[in-house]
Amino acid sequence: MVEMRVTLDERGGAVLDLAGDGGGEIRDSVALDELEAAERVPALGSIVLHFDFYGRLARVEVTDSADSVLPSALLDAAGTAAVPRAGATADAVGRNVGQESTPRPASES
Repeated sequence: MVEMRVTLDERGGAVLDLAGDGGGEIRDSVALDELEAAERVPALGSIVLHFDFYGRLARVEVTDSADSVLPSALLDAAGTAAVPRAGATADAVGRNVGQESTPRPASES
């Protein structure tokens, strides 16, 4: 079974951590708000794709309005972050879909 950590923050954003606990360092990020299709698909304006050292998709970030971008079933399975991701100094809480809540190191936020 594949585990994916989903974390919501207090600002209405979300992070889908596809690499799980064993994920590596994020090397590149691409915001989708610059795509021409963002005019037709408003959700693209809130999505950032994060890639690891090998160019593999490791994380999907929803910068705001996660409830408008992600399916409600995914949001229901998510944990809520104790602090916003940007500049986080304390542990945030995420949930592996189908698992109990687990702490997430601030360095991965």
